[in-house]
Formats: sequence, structure tokens, C-alpha cells
Amino acid sequence: MTWQTRHYRSLNIRSTAWVSPELSIRASALTPDTVLVAVRALHTDNITGLEVTYSNSSVQNWTQVVMDEDERYALVTDLLPQTTYYFKASGTLRLGPRTAVTHVVTPRSATPPPSSLKVETAGDTSIMVSWNQKNPDEVKGYKVTVEKQQGDESYRVQTEKLTLKKELKVDGISQDGQYKVTVKAFDLEGLGQPSEAVMYPPIPKIQPTTPSDCPIIESMKSELDPSYELNVRVVRQTPSRLRVTWFLSRGDLNNLGRFRILFVSSSGRKLIDRNLRKNQRSITLHPVTQETEYLLAVKALDTEGKLLAEEQVNLSSKATDSGSSEAGLLLDADEIRDKQARLVWALKNVDPSKLKTISLKAQRDGPKGVEIVKRGLAPNRKTIFLNNLLPNSVYYITVEAIGQDDKSFLSSALTLKTPALGGIGEPIIGAPPPTVPAFSKANGQLKITSVDMMGDKAVVMWEDLGKPIPDELKVDVRVVVRYRKTHRDGSESRPKMDVNEPGASGIVLTGLDRHFKYKFEARYITRMRGVGNILTWSAPVFAEESSS
Repeated sequence: MTWQTRHYRSLNIRSTAWVSPELSIRASALTPDTVLVAVRALHTDNITGLEVTYSNSSVQNWTQVVMDEDERYALVTDLLPQTTYYFKASGTLRLGPRTAVTHVVTPRSATPPPSSLKVETAGDTSIMVSWNQKNPDEVKGYKVTVEKQQGDESYRVQTEKLTLKKELKVDGISQDGQYKVTVKAFDLEGLGQPSEAVMYPPIPKIQPTTPSDCPIIESMKSELDPSYELNVRVVRQTPSRLRVTWFLSRGDLNNLGRFRILFVSSSGRKLIDRNLRKNQRSITLHPVTQETEYLLAVKALDTEGKLLAEEQVNLSSKATDSGSSEAGLLLDADEIRDKQARLVWALKNVDPSKLKTISLKAQRDGPKGVEIVKRGLAPNRKTIFLNNLLPNSVYYITVEAIGQDDKSFLSSALTLKTPALGGIGEPIIGAPPPTVPAFSKANGQLKITSVDMMGDKAVVMWEDLGKPIPDELKVDVRVVVRYRKTHRDGSESRPKMDVNEPGASGIVLTGLDRHFKYKFEARYITRMRGVGNILTWSAPVFAEESSS
């Protein structure tokens, strides 16, 4: 026997763990008011739909960061010192959507901002800027910035100058321009926070106005469509946070195109000026101070941009008094039409992180009536539109704030009544639930008075011999007609049924066979609880097509 030697190649196979792509975000505070934020995709280079937002420790309003998808970093400025900021990145990687969150604490401001800033005329083309400074010995100098308003109402830097004194003369000022002036102090650690901006020429302080005080507003309102009415309501949720809601209480909602919001401080600084979707009914204003007055203007525009209605509100510590410091859940209703209504709610003096969801329930005819809506809504949801309501009906609305322990800790309720077809209703806030009359057997005594058969059709008429049905119940009560063929041997086919609209006294049935006699019966039907067992069929009526 011959032995053969075989040689085998040894393969060194190394196991490799497969790692899925993930999203990473980092934030680094460069100065007390500036943070560098960068986004990376781990184990992949492809990110689509990248969106980066940030918020301070209240975690209420997220502001979008403009970031290029190729560079994937950005500088976020105008932040507050000694404040925790959260940064969130969202995007779609190779295996689907991913989200990453990080936080950073901005350092203490190097120097306090200058105060008591004054801007005065110093010639035809010059202004004199002066200010005060707390702890001036710690300050090495000041930076004065002058911005000029552009045609689109934005501001662009015209002049930036450094000075060691607490005053500076600035040249190159035109008499027909609008300017914004700020001052920053700096030390060896860099620039501090800017002073409060001062407008030049100064803008008059906002004061509450009426049409008699302001002919321009009077003439503007006279040009508006009187069939439209816009209502604006303000709730101070916290000392620095306002919740604004608005409704188009009167007018054709189908003609609404969009809303426009303008929010200006008493110094003339434009804080918000933008268009909002026609379905949006609320916005949060943050941060605001109780020492500053603000002007809020809300406009309703049609699909072509024509002004339908406008409302202006002056906001101050007096006009938006926070009232009690107790927590609350505020519920409001408006835009009540014959078949629809809008609900808006807001939390007051509540830590947003405590809220898990909002529970909404709507019942017709009071808290023991027919339940038409029962939903859990996301905590950032502030409004809902109820559709397919019945005209001339009463609805009981309840909202509850559900905490992280899945228990209700706040609730609020109101009653609203829908008007007749084409009308406008009003909320009944704080009113007791309506009392729904009972539906008794005395209400259900139906009698078929006539049946007229013509070919494949039959007209069935009836009347109520019993006690009249209360108006509050008519929307819930209908009449069903049951009919079946009767054969010569006395047998009957399977019955068919048809239902009329509420309040009718007859119905037209189709698809009948003219060669047969039919048996007709009628009875009430309703979805009210505990009523089905007292509803009975009327005495039967037999009919067939006349041979004449």
C-alpha cells in the first residue's frame, strides 16, 4: 500500500462584528453666547434630510440651525450665558431615520452688558452714543455696533467701532434711515453680552389705541369685510412665556388662506414677522419680560392675500397678568359652526417634562351622552378641529393632562352648542352639562297612515300618536321602515329596511316588485342608552299596486 501525502492551505479567518450606522452630534461652547455644533454619521457618509435644532433647558421651543449637509457644522450665536442648551440632530441614514441629542452649558459672561444706552443727534449726519457700565474697572473697552434697516425690514451692520470711553460719536447717519444701536463690553476673555438695542430715530412707545385715538386704524377697519371677526386671546403660562391663540369667530372658513403674525417690542425691535398656515391657531412667545411692553398683530388673509380681519393686542404685565401661580389646564372653543368647532388648550405653571399626553373626550348631550371622540394626543398638540357634528346639538368637551405615571393631574371641561344650518355658535364655558330629557314609551307610538305603491316604488307616510319628541332628542331619533313580500300561501320573504332623516314624516322606497303584496311596519331607532327595549314596531299595513 502506498501512502499519499496531501498538503492543505491554512486559512486564518478573522470574525468581524457588523456595526450599524448611527448619528452623532457634539456641541462646544466657544463664548458665553456662541456654541459650535457638529454632526457626524458613524460608519457611513450618507445623510439625507438632516435637521438640527436647539432649545434651552425649558425644552419647549426648538429653533432650527442652518447647517450644510456637506460641511455638517454650524455656529449658533446670540445665546444666554450660564444656560443649558439641548441640541438635536435628525436625519435618514442607510438603515432608516436616526436621532441624536446632546447638551452644553454656556460659560459665565465675561462682563455684564452696558446699561442706560442713549443715542442723541450730534449733527446732520452724526449721532452721539453714551452708556453706563457696571464694574467699569474690569472692562478693557467697548464695541459699538450700528445697524441700518433695509428694504425688507431686516437690519444690516453699517458701522462697528471700538472705544475705551463710555461714549462714541458715529458719522455717516442719514436723516431718512432707521438705525439700531448696541454696545458690548469686553475684557481679556472676550466680548460680553450686548446692551439692549436702541432705535434711532426713536420709535414712539407703544400705547393702547382705539379707533378714535388713531384715524388710520379706523379707516383700515372700515375697509375690512364686516362679516369676518378675528379674536385673539393671551395666556401667561409662566412669567416669561405667553401662549397666544386666535380664532376666525365669524366668516367663511373655506375662504381663509393664511394668517400673518407681527410681534414687536416697545423699543421697535421686530421679534416675529411671518406667515402661518391657515390651520394654525396658537403660538408660544418666549422669552418675554414683564417690564417690557409688546405689540401683537394677527391678520387673517384670504387665498389671494386680501385682508379679511385684523386684531391688535398690547401685551404688558398688566394686560397679561399671570394671576394665580397654581397649575392649570385652560380649555377654549371657538369657530363653532353648524357641523364643526375648534378646540384649543394650554397648560399654565406646569413643568412641560411632567406631561406625557393629553386626553380628549367629546360627548353629545352631556357627560352621560353619546361619546363621539376619545383620543390621546401628543403633548406638543395644542388644538384640534371637530368635524361631522350635528346642527342644533349640545356637546360636552373634556381634556385631561396625563403625567409620566399615566395618571391625570389636571383637567378642564366646557359645553358648546352648534347652531342651525349656516349659523354660528358660542361656547358655554363653565356652564353645567345640559339636562337631556328621557325618551319614554309614550314618545314611541308610531302609526303608518298611508302606503302608495307605483310600479317599483312605494311612498310610506306615518304619524306619531304619542307624546311629542323633545327638540333636544330629535337629532338622535329616526324612523326605520321594515317591509317584506307576502306570498299567496301566506309566507313572507326576508325583510328589508330603510331609514329616513330626523324629523321626516315619510319615506320613498324603491326596488319593489309590482306583482307582489307587501307588509309595511315602522318604528323609532336611536343610539341613546337604555331606550332600545321600549321601542316597538307599529301595527302592520299591507299594500299592493292598484290594478286600475
